[in-house]
Amino acid sequence: MRNFFKVSLILICIFFSVYADDSPLFNPQTEEEALFLRRVAEFWQDEEFEIARYQIENYINDHQEAQLNDSLYAILGNIYMFEKNYSKAVSSFDNIKDSDIKDKISINLLASLYHLKWHARLIDECDVYVNKVDGELKNKILYLQSISLYNRSLEIKDETEINTLITKAKDGFEKLIDTKFDNQATEYLSQIHKTLNDFEKASICYLDLSEKDPTKKEEYLFQAALLQAHFDKEKALATFNSISERGAKKSNEAAYNKLLLLFEMKRFSTIADEKDRLLNLIDEDKISVANFFIGQAYFNIQDYKNGAIFLEESYLANPDSIDLNLNLAMLMQSAFHLNDLELFNKYFEEFVIKYPDDEKLFESLFAKAMMDKNNEKLFDAKKDFENIISKNFDESQIDDNFLYEYAHLLFLLDETQKSRVKFQEFVQKTKNTDLIKLSLKYIVNCSIKDLQNETDENILDIRKTLVSDIETLLKNDNLFIKEEKTQFKYLLSKTYFDLQNYENSLKLLKYLLDDDSKNPILTNVELSEINLLIAFCFKNTDEDLHEFIRFAQISLELTEDSKHKFTTYINLFNSYLELAKENDEGCDKNLTKAALSLFNAYELSSKDITNNNLVWLSDFFSNKVKNYLHESYKNELSKSGEMLSFAKNATQIYINLLNDVEEKSIEEISLKLSYLYILQDKLDDATALLEKLIQNYRFYPEKTTLGYEETIYELAKVYEKQNAKEQAIALYEEFLPTFKKDSRFKSSSTLHLSRLWLSNVAKEDFVVSNKELEKIISSLKTISFQKIFENEPVHLEAALDYVDVVCYMENSSNWEKRLFLLGRLKDNFTNDDDIISQDYQTMREVLKEKDKLYLSYMRVVDAEKNISLGYLDNEKEHIQAAKKILDDMKKEDLICTKYLEDRIEKNMKCIEEYSFEAN
Repeated sequence: MRNFFKVSLILICIFFSVYADDSPLFNPQTEEEALFLRRVAEFWQDEEFEIARYQIENYINDHQEAQLNDSLYAILGNIYMFEKNYSKAVSSFDNIKDSDIKDKISINLLASLYHLKWHARLIDECDVYVNKVDGELKNKILYLQSISLYNRSLEIKDETEINTLITKAKDGFEKLIDTKFDNQATEYLSQIHKTLNDFEKASICYLDLSEKDPTKKEEYLFQAALLQAHFDKEKALATFNSISERGAKKSNEAAYNKLLLLFEMKRFSTIADEKDRLLNLIDEDKISVANFFIGQAYFNIQDYKNGAIFLEESYLANPDSIDLNLNLAMLMQSAFHLNDLELFNKYFEEFVIKYPDDEKLFESLFAKAMMDKNNEKLFDAKKDFENIISKNFDESQIDDNFLYEYAHLLFLLDETQKSRVKFQEFVQKTKNTDLIKLSLKYIVNCSIKDLQNETDENILDIRKTLVSDIETLLKNDNLFIKEEKTQFKYLLSKTYFDLQNYENSLKLLKYLLDDDSKNPILTNVELSEINLLIAFCFKNTDEDLHEFIRFAQISLELTEDSKHKFTTYINLFNSYLELAKENDEGCDKNLTKAALSLFNAYELSSKDITNNNLVWLSDFFSNKVKNYLHESYKNELSKSGEMLSFAKNATQIYINLLNDVEEKSIEEISLKLSYLYILQDKLDDATALLEKLIQNYRFYPEKTTLGYEETIYELAKVYEKQNAKEQAIALYEEFLPTFKKDSRFKSSSTLHLSRLWLSNVAKEDFVVSNKELEKIISSLKTISFQKIFENEPVHLEAALDYVDVVCYMENSSNWEKRLFLLGRLKDNFTNDDDIISQDYQTMREVLKEKDKLYLSYMRVVDAEKNISLGYLDNEKEHIQAAKKILDDMKKEDLICTKYLEDRIEKNMKCIEEYSFEAN
């Protein structure tokens, strides 16, 4: 019997081995009960569980009052648990009436309730049993109760009750720390902390678990990182890094979450730097999304090229992505920034087709229009803008800049009228002060463009519009800095001037000058033009030439690069001419200034000055030089910078005129030019020029003019300067016979030729029998008595040369002969016995300057007569009288030619050589 009970106990222990710590007490009262228990045990060992269950169910059904039933209900409940029929297991356990047995199977009841998720009852049952046990079983019950409290909190909606349950669950799990249930309790605590939004404590739980359970370290670290992302993203990044660097199974997910976290943290540059390593770790099925985030990262750091690459890869890998809308939009924006029209159009069409009602449709259409505009496809851009307008987008959808960009496009297309209207509309609508400022500028520029393109018929109206545009702009002076306002006022003043509103123009121009003197802004070029405009305002209103000249000169002094210099000089030329007419006293000074102004204009653009003006100008300079040299025989061109400059100016113009005048004027200009060449010691140039004229005389004698005599005379003098006396003599001998009798050059040339001949006579050949000398003496005599007052001093010098040659030939010390000849000379030039002499004396009253010269020569003749008398009679008084005459001439500055100077010096030597004191 005892062995039977042992077998029965073993059987019962087997049933309870999984679910209970101790078996319930079996106490069969009869042999039948013992047999029944033995049979059930056999069925169990034969793994006939269902038969065993039937046996127990039938037994209980047949013996409802049997004392063994409580124990059988316990076994039956365990069998149901084994079959996972937990509701019947609970039902069986509930049929047990014996409290001891009930206590024994309490843990199985709790386990069944747990499996059934009957959390409310489980919580209550745990309250019943938890204090009845201790040790591990107590912890097990506490664990089940804490789980139930937590799970129950997930089933209800009452916040107060939820918080109560969560708090109790948390307390329960915290009691299980450092027990067998430590890890499980820690996991639940992490969930509870998460529910309470205490992510830091939740993450600490997972970090703790990662240290306690190395087999699940990466998983726990991963969970910790997810939680850290809620409160400390830097820690989360560090944790994700540690996971991915371990190369374990969670490294791919860690890399993906790190990418998302970096994006959330706006660490776009870091994403760009680490993209390759991240992409190597991330799972293939997430690569498309990863590329999308990497593309966005590049986009956000304005690396649109790389951004477009990754966004496009994302799109190609998953063209049906839920983020397709955003992807396409960013691809288009990247293309816009890259100015890649091909890339933009590639995705623009798809976007418009797939999202015809998208809120970003306007933005996309506008971007396309701007792409075409920026790529100078202006007509395509115009179609784009007109397409947008035709769609009648709601005002709220339209970008503020749309109207501005459309107006600017019309400006670029030279549709200035439409452009002005659109800019004006934009100014009325927008509050963007920067664009208002630009729009006002473009409105002004529309008028400026119209001025450049319109005909004279409309130009007046356009200028008036321009004035209105500038005045409107200046009313918004708060938008513009001082420099800008100054420029527009400057433009307004010029427009007033063009409209002949000189009063407003002058007022504004003076203001600009005054303002700039206090706070310099304008460039010298601008100041130059302002002064010039002021000058013309005075000229066109008050006809104040002095004010015009003053401001015009200031204008020229301010810059050498003014585009108005030619016009300025021409107007200065005319103004100085007008002043010369008005004022005789300053006539010469004003004429000189007029000439210099015209020459400055000539240097800028000779083709724009008429030949008549050029002839006047060159003659003026040349005459200035002649007058300077005629003022005194001592004057030399090289000693006056001004005269040398005049000579060079005239030379330059004459050279230019030679290439652009009628044939009849060539001789005259050539003579004038040769004269200047000679003065500047350009003898070869003078020779070439004059010889060319001589050749024409030889080839075309019928075309010979009066100028040819001057040409021969001037060329002969050049030959002499070049030590080519024989060429000069040959030239005279060829042409002098053809000279007109009354030509002034006849006498000059004959005298010159005589002197050339004389220079060739050797000292020993000065004898009466020398036919050449006789010819020279005869020539000089002829010149002296064929006197014409206008030609002097030619006749006087010829007469004096005659005296010198005859006296030298006969006897250099024959003072009586010299006195006689000098007396004859004086009589010849002072009497009026014949018609020639009468004309001669009459002209003295007319040509006062020539008369001064004549008197100087006559005084020299008187001095020489006194010297001759002094030597002849050996009388000191005559010598002293001669010296006084010559000294007085020097004091009174009556030595007017080099010939006289040389002759006086020679006479002074004679006086000094006199054998007695002349003082």
